[in-house]
Amino acid sequence: MKSSILITGASGFVGKTLIGKLELSEFNKVYLLVPEQDVPDALKKLGKNVVILHGDITDPEVHKIIPDNINILLHMAAITGKAAKAEYEKVNFEAFKDIVISGKQKGLEKVLFISTIAVKFSKRNRYFYSFSKEKAEQFLDGSGMEYSILRPTMILGSGSPVFKGFSMFAGLPLIPLFGGGKAIVQPVHLDDVCSTIIQILTKSIFKGDTYDIGGPDKLSIREFLKKISELKGKRPKFLSIPMWIPVSIISVLDRIIYSFLPLTLGQLATFRNDSVAEDNIILKELSGGFSDINAMIKDSVQGELDGQKYYRAVRECRVFTKYLIGKKSTAYNEKKYVEFLSKTDTTHLNGFDKFLSGLAVKSPLFTKICDAYSRFFFQHSLLRKKLGTLFAILETSPVTYRYIDDIGSKNIFTILINLGFRGAWFAFHLFVSILFFLPLQILTGRGGNKQQKGEGRE
Repeated sequence: MKSSILITGASGFVGKTLIGKLELSEFNKVYLLVPEQDVPDALKKLGKNVVILHGDITDPEVHKIIPDNINILLHMAAITGKAAKAEYEKVNFEAFKDIVISGKQKGLEKVLFISTIAVKFSKRNRYFYSFSKEKAEQFLDGSGMEYSILRPTMILGSGSPVFKGFSMFAGLPLIPLFGGGKAIVQPVHLDDVCSTIIQILTKSIFKGDTYDIGGPDKLSIREFLKKISELKGKRPKFLSIPMWIPVSIISVLDRIIYSFLPLTLGQLATFRNDSVAEDNIILKELSGGFSDINAMIKDSVQGELDGQKYYRAVRECRVFTKYLIGKKSTAYNEKKYVEFLSKTDTTHLNGFDKFLSGLAVKSPLFTKICDAYSRFFFQHSLLRKKLGTLFAILETSPVTYRYIDDIGSKNIFTILINLGFRGAWFAFHLFVSILFFLPLQILTGRGGNKQQKGEGRE
């Protein structure tokens, strides 16, 4: 008989990838506990045996929506980054404990808990995240449940939160190396973490054991940062800082201005401890096919670039929407606009076309000036294509369509005055744009409607 499973954290960094890889049909029912505002579109299009439960794991009411006869709990939900000690306790320990107790009363038998290698750190002063995970592990060990605990090392891959921090370090003109960057790390790829979770679930490995999981390569933090920097085409320069200096300073500031610190004493633990996985039966069985460090960094960098590209597209949509209808964009409009841009070929654009499109996104005022010029002198520009497509999206959107034909006052005299004012305002922007853009377009020797049409026929 197939088991039913409850999964928390399905909308998180690991969760979104795992759900895409997990054979959901292998389970009788798959319940995904997800905050209502965090439901990705991909989770809405899963099989008939998948049920999305809307709720916050810290809300006592959430236990009322957890169904009876769930056999397995996969708990990935957690708060990471920088938060107050009480918040770590509430989310990473108390909420987990309450779900296990509630689930046990409803027939829950097995638990797979995703913890962290940081639980093993010897130097972890004020590392509240690590402490909260350790308390959750200790509770599970005494809960009477069949369980497995998985302790990943640093997880890399597209969208990796921890990689984002190291990437920021690697991008500095002078990279600070606390403790000389001698601490050893053993990163593991997101896909390999997901594969390990799937193996535990499909083979029903719930023997009350704890498994470390890390990739095939171990290297110092200095070597790790050097690889990131070089992959981005930079020549890294390092500044070695004795560990006692940041520890002494942050130990004081951590208790005074904790929420304002870019790096807390707890987060500094990564530089003070080796993050390596101990050999275990699962790691020996699976690690032969794990991604190497170069592949991990490459995927992480690409994911970072994709993320930057996505947020640039969203910002562009918001600026252009403000220009077109004077309103804020919606999530639906942004999604459709991003989809449009992902299918738009910009490889053959000339310099002036790219310049005009890039300048227009600075603000709605710049959009108006650039659009005024494009209407008469560059009708086949990328900017006109973007604005035309976005207008069509807004016109068919269930929220913004109403603003397209809204003329405001119904008084004909007021309408005529408004149209006259708009015409004069447009003429002013056109005049300004001609002064700046026409000489630039001529100097480039390219651009214009004729050139664009010619390129389209090649």
